[in-house]
This record gives sequence, structure tokens and C-alpha cells, in this order.
Amino acid sequence: MRRLIVILAALGVIAYVPTLWGGFIWDDEQFIQKNVFLTSWEYVDEIFKTNTIAGAGMVSNYYRPVTTLSFLVDRQIWGLVPFWFHWHNMLIHVGAGVMLFFLLRALGLGERAAFWVAAIFLVHPIQTEAVAHADTRGDALYALWLFAGLYLWTLSFRAFSHVGALRLPGSSPFGSAQGKHSARRAQPLDFARDRRGDTIALKSLATVSGVRMSKGWLMILSIFAYVMSFLSKEVGLAGAGLYGLVLVHQGIRGTRSTRGTKGIKSMEGIATPMAALSRKLEIKGIKSIMGTLLSFRAQLIGLLGIAIVAGGYIWLRLTVLNFANSLNFHGVQSIYTESLWVRLMTFGKVFWIYLGLLVWPHPLHMERTSDLFTSFNPWVAGVMGLFILMAVLGWVEFKKRGSLWIWLGSVWYGVMLVPISGIVPINGLLYEHWLYGPLTGFLLVIYGLFSFLRNYVTRTRMRYLTYGLVVLMSVYMVLTWRMNWIWGEPKRFYEYTLRYAETARLHNNLGMAYADEGRVGEAIWQYRRALELAPEFYPHIYHNLGNAYGVLGDVAEAEQFYRQAIELNPDFHLSYAQLINIYIGQEKYAEALSYAETLTRAYPGNIQFQLVYGQLLWKLERLEEAEAIFEKVLVMTNYAPEVERVVEGIKKVQEVQ
Repeated sequence: MRRLIVILAALGVIAYVPTLWGGFIWDDEQFIQKNVFLTSWEYVDEIFKTNTIAGAGMVSNYYRPVTTLSFLVDRQIWGLVPFWFHWHNMLIHVGAGVMLFFLLRALGLGERAAFWVAAIFLVHPIQTEAVAHADTRGDALYALWLFAGLYLWTLSFRAFSHVGALRLPGSSPFGSAQGKHSARRAQPLDFARDRRGDTIALKSLATVSGVRMSKGWLMILSIFAYVMSFLSKEVGLAGAGLYGLVLVHQGIRGTRSTRGTKGIKSMEGIATPMAALSRKLEIKGIKSIMGTLLSFRAQLIGLLGIAIVAGGYIWLRLTVLNFANSLNFHGVQSIYTESLWVRLMTFGKVFWIYLGLLVWPHPLHMERTSDLFTSFNPWVAGVMGLFILMAVLGWVEFKKRGSLWIWLGSVWYGVMLVPISGIVPINGLLYEHWLYGPLTGFLLVIYGLFSFLRNYVTRTRMRYLTYGLVVLMSVYMVLTWRMNWIWGEPKRFYEYTLRYAETARLHNNLGMAYADEGRVGEAIWQYRRALELAPEFYPHIYHNLGNAYGVLGDVAEAEQFYRQAIELNPDFHLSYAQLINIYIGQEKYAEALSYAETLTRAYPGNIQFQLVYGQLLWKLERLEEAEAIFEKVLVMTNYAPEVERVVEGIKKVQEVQ
């Protein structure tokens, strides 16, 4: 198993090592580069009290404090060096893939099959955006925490006092000899079976979770991981459904094994007391399943705790953490945001776009969209038909194979699509990185479908199937490298994406890339084209035009655009700082003071803003107020000598007066 883990880690690193030399791009400006909350540990409380990009002077309904804390750690250790932000992203992604492997093993998937699922998860090109883009770290981070929580949750069904006592799927927890045939039936399509036997203790799993751990502690830690998941990214909240799914999954497996039906003959690792209780019930069908579920009393209490935690978080997001005072996360009002029916009907089409990208992830790009649908349509009917088909195939798999992978994967996929289905209008119709979590469910369905081949494929042909997987992985790896290359340079990325879609965001960001290269005229053209597409939506465009005209020396034009940015969004503090610089240069200290006062209220811990405010008060001869500000800065800077000299100078002037 250790060898497989090393291979998985190597695959993840090989797939994304090209990202290490990429720069900051797209929304990295707001999330990282100009986020003042990353400049000092003193802002930790602000990170938990405000929206994710409040530190860049913007209002949104993003709330991802754990992800922002990880950015804070990176910046405090390495500074604003893109290499280390990308390095951290890659490590989290690799960690998520390895943790998925452990989770699948705990759920009963064969060692080699779990390896292939985790390997495809790691190198699939659809993951590129979540890894190559620094600020989308939340996708990999929420998945890492969610997989870890589900892993501990799954172990709680099997371990009562000693994790090391677990057995591999197919081994008999009762000590009776079931034979190798039973074990292999529990692990269909396990391309290279474990040669060490069918009753090996899960030694590697034990070392990961820490040898000795009670059921209660496993559940407590799993709930903690769940909280960290949705605090990394809001979509992690849907993980509560996966906790319930695992509970039902264990209940069905336990009932199946104790009824002695064809297929799995053992509880596949479920602890003996649970199996004994389920045996005593001797009830057929759904009553037997319910009886087994009721035997998981501790887990049912834990699931109730998860529901309470999720409900509490939702209440907070609707009240004190509802930063935009709206449930519309889309940002604009339209027929799409105003009608739940339209969103759900539209998602019928989006669902198939997602499915197509998972099957063949090419071409990939950021600005995808879809037609809106206002009535029931064939796309929605197709989704319903597909899930009915999966339910039927899952039943056949359960009856013939005694396994539940089609059901498990289908529900997993559906649960993780709920947050992006339009039930709540979010910031777009569809994005590729939103498939980071659902991908696992899709891969489990594919595994379940291929497991039907187990009885019809010879050992030689199975080897060819393995070769086919290697070829598929190689193709995916090449496509991932290509997307890494595209994401590696801003101008290249925006010009590539404009081939497939023309949006204000793309033109604005391409203009910024041109401005960084000194191509100011081309940058202004891109900004003005962005304004033609979205004149009332992005204050950044006006701000960037102000910057461009400032470079050209046209101060009056720059001032006008900065003011327009603030009119569009009074909390857009980036333009405040630029206006302060303009007014100081023109010696209009009173005008500058009002903007500086706003900045110090918004960012009381920012030393630079406090210094500018104090200097403006000094220029306006408001000496007592200036002295108070500099006294405050003295404490903030741990009594820096240069600030002490300023305070002494103010006191001398006051004495003279």
C-alpha cells in the first residue's frame, strides 16, 4: 500500500509541477495580492468576521476563512511569491488524492481499484483550474478536509477501540473461513489483487488515523473536519449528505451480509457487535436495513450533530455573515436569479455539459455559459432518465455482485452537484472547478459499471484493460500539462479564453496584463471594450482606466475614473488610496483626508493607512489629532524610532504654539 501511496503522490506532483512557475492571475489580485488581511497576523479576527475579499476593499458573499488563513500563512512565510502559493496548492491537491484513496479503501473498494480512482482524480484535466489558479485553493482544501472527515466517519463504523484491528473487505470479522472467492467477489475489477492474502490488517490505515482511537473520538474528529471543509469553501456544506450516504451504505452492506444472500458473505469489516444485532432482527427487506441503521446509534447521534452544525452555519450566513444582504450570490438581477424554476430547468442542460467534460475534458476554458430555459425540456427529462437508469443498474449490481458502487457514486455525484445546481443563485451558471468534488462520484459509477465485466473478462484481457487505463492516464496527463501551460502566463491565458467567450472580465484582465507589459494604449482599449460589455458591474474596470491614464500623466481623467469606481461601489477601497495620492500631489489635503479617514475605519490595523491619515492631520494643523494617531502607530510598530521622532516633533510644535 505504501508503494501505491508514493505513486499517487508522484502522479499528482508530475501533473502539476509546471504550475510552480506560473504567476498570479485572474482573481488572485483580490484574494491575494491586494488583500491587506494577508499583511499581518493581527487581521485573523477580521478574516473570520468579514467576507473573503473584504481585505481588497470589496463586498461579496464569499466566506472562506480557512482558505484565507492558508493564504495568510503563505504570505507571512514567503511573501508575495507565486511559486510558494502554487506549491501549497499542489500539496493540498496531492493530499486530497491520497486521502481519497484511504477513504475508498475504508469504504470497501479494492486496493488497486481505489488506486486507479484516486490516480484519475489527481491527473484529470478538469482539476487544472482548481490547482493552477492560486485563489481557487478552496476547492482542493475543502475536498481534503471532507475526505478526511468521511474517512474517520467510516472508520467509526468498524473500530471500537483499536483501529489496527480492522480487516480488509472480504475478510470475515467472525473468524470463519470464507475462502478467497468471497473476498474477490467483494473487490471486482481489482486489477492486481493483493498478493499478501485476504485477511491482512489495515496497517497503513491504522498508522494514518493513529493506532488507538475510540468510536466517539473518530466521530468528533470527523465532525471537526466537516466544519473545516465548509469554512474552506461553502460547497463543503453539501458534505453532510455524504455523511448520511456513508451511514446508509454501511447499513445496506451489513444487512446484505447478515441475510446470507449471494455475493458478499461477510460484513466487509463492520464490527461484530453490529452484525450480531442485525442478525437477531431476522427481518427481511427494508425493515432489516432500518434495523441495521438503528444499531448505529452513535453514528445517528453524530449525524444529528452534523445537521445541527450545518443548520447553525446556514443561520449565520443568513444573518451576521450575510455580507451582501442578499441570497443572490450571482451579483446581478435577471430572470435566472429571480426564478428557481428557471435555474433548475437551466441546470438540466448544464448537467450534460458537466458530464461531457468529465468524459472528455477538452477544450477547457473559464468563461462557460448556457442558454436559459423557462420550461420543462428534454435536458431535464434526460437527467431524470439517467438517474432512473443508474438506480436500476445499481440494483442489478447489488443483487449480482453484492456491491453498491453505482448507487454510491450516483448519489455522491448528485449530492455534490446540489450547491451548484441553481437552488441558490451563485456567481455563475457553470465553472469547471466546481466539478472537483463531484468527480469522485462519477469515477465510482464508472467503476461500478465496469465491475460487471469481472465474470466475463479473462486475466489476459484484464491486463489489456489495465493498459487502457495507463493510456487514458497518459492522455489526461498531457491535457493537464497543456492547461498548466495556458494558466502559467496571464496574457496567454486571457487571449486563449477569448477564443471561446467574450466577457467584460476577460477584457479587463487582458488589459491589466498589457498594462504590466507597458502597453498602456492596448490596455485602455481592452478596458473600454469591457465597459461596453458591462458598464455598471465592475468597479475594477474604472479603477484600471484610472491607473492607465495616471501612467499617461492625465491626472484629471484618472481622478474621474477613480470617482466612478467609488460611485459604483462605495466600498471599493483601492480607488480611495489612488485618490489620496492624487490629492496629496495637488496639496488638496482636506479632500484627501476624508478618503484617508474612511480607509482607517475600514482597516484599523493597517499601519500605512494610519501613517497617511496622521500626516494629513499634521498638514491641516490638527496637531492633537495627529499626535493621537501617531501614538497609536507607535504601539502598532513596537515604538519604532522614526515614529517616535515624529511624535516628539509634533509635541515641540505644540509647545511653540
